[in-house]
Amino acid sequence: MNYFDTIFLQLFNSKLGTPALDPLMRLISSEILAVVLCVILLIGSVVFKKKAWLNLLVVASLSAALADVIAFRVLKPSFGRLRPCHELSNVRVAAESCGGTYSLPSNHAANTMAVAVTGIYFLRTVSSLWLLLLPLVAGMSRVYLGVHFPSDIVVGFLLGGTIGTLMYLCWSLLAGNTRNRVAKTNPRMHW
Repeated sequence: MNYFDTIFLQLFNSKLGTPALDPLMRLISSEILAVVLCVILLIGSVVFKKKAWLNLLVVASLSAALADVIAFRVLKPSFGRLRPCHELSNVRVAAESCGGTYSLPSNHAANTMAVAVTGIYFLRTVSSLWLLLLPLVAGMSRVYLGVHFPSDIVVGFLLGGTIGTLMYLCWSLLAGNTRNRVAKTNPRMHW
């Protein structure tokens, strides 16, 4: 644990922590965000009648699943870093439980960033950058709840962003795409 981890953990967990915010942070940290995002993508595929929205849902889901497996099965046991709620006595555990033993990287951060990055690649609009709020809020909630150090979140973001990018590139190669099929070919819509 370093100075950065200590300062930001204390800020989000202790100084900003309040019983009034605890239920909201637990909700944000739950699977509700993933379900809502999947429902939005399914509605988008029906409303816009675009197969590309279903492609986005499939690739984003695969990205999150791969990020989850790599974080949980490979990296957490390799790093062996204990969660702050297991390691430090002054951590306020606002989650329903402390969770598993290890914390690095955060699965929530990796999974949500993988979905967000995949979505940004598919949509390719400046307005799609709002998707980055999903991992930022999810990551902040994990530190607030006392179950992750801030650096766990950062490493999760890096892992998820890398996997989201690689999954999009694989899909593009397999589908023979040089441009995505969700965004129109309107030059104002592309970076």
